[in-house]
Amino acid sequence: MNTLLAIDDGWTNANYNWADLFFIVATALALLAAFGYLTPVRTTVDAEPGHVHRGFAHWAAGLLALAVAATAFALFLL
Repeated sequence: MNTLLAIDDGWTNANYNWADLFFIVATALALLAAFGYLTPVRTTVDAEPGHVHRGFAHWAAGLLALAVAATAFALFLL
């Protein structure tokens, strides 16, 4: 319960510390990962046969791993 109060204190009083900043980074990375998972994977025959255009999907797993790591580090800093 103290962890939740510490997070809430940083947001409501504009008293940001390193943990709050890492939570912001983790949220942004998780949103980018979700966007990457939702982008379609399509093949384009125009450029070259068999070429697969992955868009943002190939970054999604790495971004999600970074989001989990940033959350864990932010919890460590609290």
